[in-house]
Amino acid sequence: MNQANVDLIRRHLQLETQGAYDEILADMTDPPEYFLPALSDEPIRSREGVSAIHHMLFESLQDISIDIVTIDANDEFGFAEVVTSGVHVGEFMGIPGTGKKVNLSSCGVFLFRDGKIQRESIYAEKSEFLRQIGWTEDLIPPAQAS
Repeated sequence: MNQANVDLIRRHLQLETQGAYDEILADMTDPPEYFLPALSDEPIRSREGVSAIHHMLFESLQDISIDIVTIDANDEFGFAEVVTSGVHVGEFMGIPGTGKKVNLSSCGVFLFRDGKIQRESIYAEKSEFLRQIGWTEDLIPPAQAS
């Protein structure tokens, strides 16, 4: 185990709950990489793109918390299994806020370089988020679904 990299992941997750976007980017290489398969088949490879994703994800939830279930890291990579929860209040992937509480399990895989996060890949089930906010996978409100 590489405790420094475990601590880096913990700090990263804490900064996300605080919406501390500049500090998040300071802990990432330049350029950073952020991969969220639920949004795109390709990773984002720019500071502006990573910042935009963090803003979308964490400004759509109020009272956000990220609870770590399992975490580990070595010199090259690490992972964190987490439960992210909050109230869906802002637009997320074109879905307006619903006011519903969500609890989404996910796994983050982190690659490290020179004491920083080079790449963050987040694996989460998009349909679980949609179910919790009451929308179908096609983003049709349940009242309008056939």
